[in-house]
Formats: sequence, C-alpha cells, structure tokens
Amino acid sequence: MSSEQNKELIRKELEAWNNKDLAAFDQLFAPNYVHHDPAQPEVTDLEGMKQFAQVMWTAYPDFNAKLESLVADEHLAVKRYTLTGTHQGDFAGMPATGNQISATGMTMFRIEDGKIVESWWNYDLMSMMQQLGAIPQTA
Repeated sequence: MSSEQNKELIRKELEAWNNKDLAAFDQLFAPNYVHHDPAQPEVTDLEGMKQFAQVMWTAYPDFNAKLESLVADEHLAVKRYTLTGTHQGDFAGMPATGNQISATGMTMFRIEDGKIVESWWNYDLMSMMQQLGAIPQTA
C-alpha cells in the first residue's frame, strides 16, 4: 500500500478509538495482530487490545485521542497523539477520581495488505498517574 493509504488506515484506527467502535478494530487489524505495550504487557493480541480499549472507555467515558502528527511509508506508520479524558471509572486499580487527564504518546504500526499486523505503543503513563493523584507530582 502507498504511504497515503497507510496514513488513512491509521486515521481510521484513531477514529475507531474515539468512536468506541470495536467492530472497526476487526476491519483494521489483521487476525494475527501482535500488540506491544510495556505498560500493558498482558495485552499481546487483538482480543487483548479490544478488552483494554473497553477498560479505557469505561474509565474515561469522554476518551479522546487527538492526532498531532502522522508519517508513513509502504510498510510502517507512526502517529503522535494527545489523549484526554475524565477519570470516571476504575483504572489500574484506582477508583474514579473525577480528574481530567492529558497525556502524549506515539505508536508505530507495521502494515501488510491493508491491515495493521503489529504495533508498538509508548505513552506518558507516569504523567497520567500523576494527574490521577496515584504518583506525587514533582516540583
């Protein structure tokens, strides 16, 4: 696929997160998808990612990911984004705080035959936990 087609695929992936559209995940990700996220090592495949998405959407019903930048070639794409939401449900063992969060992140995707087959996630979980009051803010 062309770099522009891959960019469009990643825009649709972000849209699926923002629209809480699990059915779209099945269309965008390959059945043999592999997920890499050091903050969620138990999430390794598409079903695990879908379960994690539901956790995020429950914890942050107003979850939104804003695309900041996107680059792609014929096989890879990288998005930089900002996540926002209001903590209204359990997240990482923490009951709802009502706190607003805003955190940046980047994800690299490997794409084959028009589907996402692998991704590597990196986002500012420490900042999120500080905003929730789970980790003290530094001066």
